[in-house]
Amino acid sequence: MTLEKILFILATILPLFYTLSFWLFAIQLKEYRWDRFKEYILTPQGKKAILNFWFFIELPLLLLSIWVFFHAPLEIIVFPVVFFFLVIHNIFVIWKIARKRILFPKKTMRLLLTIWIINWVLALAYFSFIALGAWQWIYTFVIGTMLFTPVVIYACIALTLPLVNIQKKRQMTRASSISSKIQTVQTIWITGSYGKSWVKEMLATMLDSSISPHPPSGTQRAPTNVRVSPQREEEKSKVLKTPENINTELGVSNIVINNLTEDYDYFVAEMWAYRIGEISLLWTIVNHKYWFLTAIWNQHIWLFWSQKNIIQWKFEIAEKVLANNGTLYVNGDNRYIQWYLAHKDEEFLSHTVTYWIDWEDLAAVSEITGTQWGKTVFTFRYKKEKFKLEVALIWKHHIINLTWVLACCVDLWVELEDIKKWLAELKSENITTVWNTTFIDQTYNLSEAWLLAGLDVLNSFWASNPPLNPLPSKEGRAHAWPVRILVMDDILELGKESEQVHYDLWKKIAAEKLADKVLFVWVNYKSDFEKGVNDAGVGCKCIHTLQDTQDQRVILFEWRNAKKYLQKLKK
Repeated sequence: MTLEKILFILATILPLFYTLSFWLFAIQLKEYRWDRFKEYILTPQGKKAILNFWFFIELPLLLLSIWVFFHAPLEIIVFPVVFFFLVIHNIFVIWKIARKRILFPKKTMRLLLTIWIINWVLALAYFSFIALGAWQWIYTFVIGTMLFTPVVIYACIALTLPLVNIQKKRQMTRASSISSKIQTVQTIWITGSYGKSWVKEMLATMLDSSISPHPPSGTQRAPTNVRVSPQREEEKSKVLKTPENINTELGVSNIVINNLTEDYDYFVAEMWAYRIGEISLLWTIVNHKYWFLTAIWNQHIWLFWSQKNIIQWKFEIAEKVLANNGTLYVNGDNRYIQWYLAHKDEEFLSHTVTYWIDWEDLAAVSEITGTQWGKTVFTFRYKKEKFKLEVALIWKHHIINLTWVLACCVDLWVELEDIKKWLAELKSENITTVWNTTFIDQTYNLSEAWLLAGLDVLNSFWASNPPLNPLPSKEGRAHAWPVRILVMDDILELGKESEQVHYDLWKKIAAEKLADKVLFVWVNYKSDFEKGVNDAGVGCKCIHTLQDTQDQRVILFEWRNAKKYLQKLKK
């Protein structure tokens, strides 16, 4: 093999590495699922990722390399053209590396297995073509791999799927066996379209700060599997929870296998599934007694095809929980939950705790009586018990979620003194102020309802707090109110409703003047924003950088891609 051809092989390494790294990152983000990835590539963002600058160079090169099969003498032209393209692509990748703009997937066993197969496919292809002297095949193979990288990756994933499924089934069976043997741990499952992670953290922290569970004398609502240990009666509870956003069957199974023991009093699990039927598999892992449904909305409607299917999926597990003599805690304000409960019998409803704020006819209710100095005072009522409480949170939807957290704590005999102490120590970690900027961090979740709740906070904070460090405004006002800025990402997996949902949101934001300025980050629906704002007929300025605003600011950051802007500003 000549030096030129050795250089050609070496020149393919970096471009292939860059392309594979990006698409492995995107596919891993969609949990290797074709249904979720398909929804992504049909969005403007996904289409742009495929039909990019390189696509319009690689496609003609692929056709040119195929032409060589029928006109062998043309190889003398194809080689320098393809080699020159690879040199340019190498310079581009090196520039990306220097700027730290390469996207790397997280290191997992499945990723390593997929990469291992991809490397073998590439190596075998290279050696075969070189051994056969079929260089025209190498041109086609290299350009084709770069052009159709997602197809190549999913083909390799398909090869690993039987092994992955065997391992997943083995892990789930092992986790179910462990879970079924440990009857002394109170198991709690949290699901919903949004708010799962926040609620999980709050409940786990509350239970972890309380005394080990033991029922009061003569109680009539003691779970049958509660453990009463005289030696541990005055010790703090031990709580196991699923970390971060780990909520799939394999992730939860690994937590059960590696961490769950009889030493724990509670196991709080956030769980999720993407198809009807999958949620029943999750139940076999945890065999939980308490189930919480924070909300039902239109997120992931792309995967379930209809809102009715989403409702059916959410409540799929309810019958199993009831068979376990368990308790269902559900959002009493959500219209989809209301519709479902309206069709259930008294036996079902007797095991259901509905919660919200300011609704007298619900089981658990919190009535907000005042908000001042960054604190909310509210009255909590549940099962003929009524407490006046105070917490350093000004988010209305957090008080809503605290309502069922407190209802669960009452059912688990957490002492009132423990509850008050925990609430006194609870701080709003997602609101911070640095000099002339207040940051509201809501990058851990995004839905239509969650966004509106965040805007509620943005406006209540803006209206009720004078500037902490007043700065002269550009108009010369000495003590201008803070500028309200929304840093916004897309709401994902809404299917055919995506454009309409985004249009309606932006029209509402503009019409009700919920923000002064908006910075889009990785947005697919900018045209829907512009149309919504124009139809509203009022101002809501679109900015390109947060440096465009130097006045005192209150900034709301929404969803994953807004996080890097938040981190950059905090530095």
